[in-house]
Amino acid sequence: MQSRLLNILCCPITKQDLKLEIDEEIVVDRTFEPGSSKLPGNPSDLTREIISGWLTSQDGQHRYPIVNGVPRMLVDFNLPEPESVNLAFTKPDAALSKEYRQTIEHFRTQWEAYAEEEKTFGMTVDESWKYFLSTLSHPDLPAEWFREKLFIDCGCGHGKYVDALTARGAEVVGFDITPEIERVYRRIGNRTNAHLVQANILHPPLKPGMGDFVMSNGVIHHTPDTRGAFQAISSLPASKGYLSIWVYPFRSPAFEFVSQALRAVTTRLPRPLLRVLCHIPVPLLFIPGWGAYSETTLKSASWRQCAQVIYDFFGPKYQTHHTEDQVASWYAQESLLRPWFGPNKLSAVAAKK
Repeated sequence: MQSRLLNILCCPITKQDLKLEIDEEIVVDRTFEPGSSKLPGNPSDLTREIISGWLTSQDGQHRYPIVNGVPRMLVDFNLPEPESVNLAFTKPDAALSKEYRQTIEHFRTQWEAYAEEEKTFGMTVDESWKYFLSTLSHPDLPAEWFREKLFIDCGCGHGKYVDALTARGAEVVGFDITPEIERVYRRIGNRTNAHLVQANILHPPLKPGMGDFVMSNGVIHHTPDTRGAFQAISSLPASKGYLSIWVYPFRSPAFEFVSQALRAVTTRLPRPLLRVLCHIPVPLLFIPGWGAYSETTLKSASWRQCAQVIYDFFGPKYQTHHTEDQVASWYAQESLLRPWFGPNKLSAVAAKK
């Protein structure tokens, strides 16, 4: 963690500023190019990497550890002490309430198994960047617009978008609820413009109105409260800043019936068994209207990579599907303009008023 991340972090419970206590830091070799980021710093800040320490709310009531370079700022309001889950940092999903645990364990084991693949959802890092520009970004924004902008990736998962955006000059804060965020930190955390935090998307530890571009790609529909998650991240874009989401679309009554009937079984299976079983239906990804939302097939990915897409769909407990009208109403209710809907249903992006 870099100390300048304090410019945007806040206590996820009280929304107060945070005090930093450093237990261990190291000197790293970074280059510093001043830009328009909302995370100002100086060369001396950028040569320091905080490996361990504490972030404490201004009232002293809430403390969050920094472990292996990553601030652990999970909040679970189903617990008597909502932030106590952070103390089980080696496997915090085990300390979460039952409401979260199955879904979080699913994604933790998914990224343990698949995060280091060259392709995730059938795409490399560079292909993820191209997909972002065509589907998740706004058509009015050229690729050059993102340079030196503050980009917030809410539920960054495998980290491919953090990788792609930082490589192209954006300052990126990526957060995710699983401890696999540390895997992303080990891969790209030494970049000056990459910042990784472990946090719950329903309670982001970020100050409102700071992001030039805020994205949540395929995450909020896997929470206990999809609408609440959208509301939580809608506070993060600055005025005229953008909010981009991708959620599962409602396809058809037949698809809903079959998929949910299968998920009633698959979400209860042991995860190692489910990973094996997900190799069987890979050829079915070619069927129009029934294949992967990411359009991953054996034409663009390996059998194993296609199986990961199936595992992603059939494993997590929480999953909701939505319509364009429903998503448009969310944007309107949170003071955002009517969204532009991308070519891959159901992606939406709009600016804040």
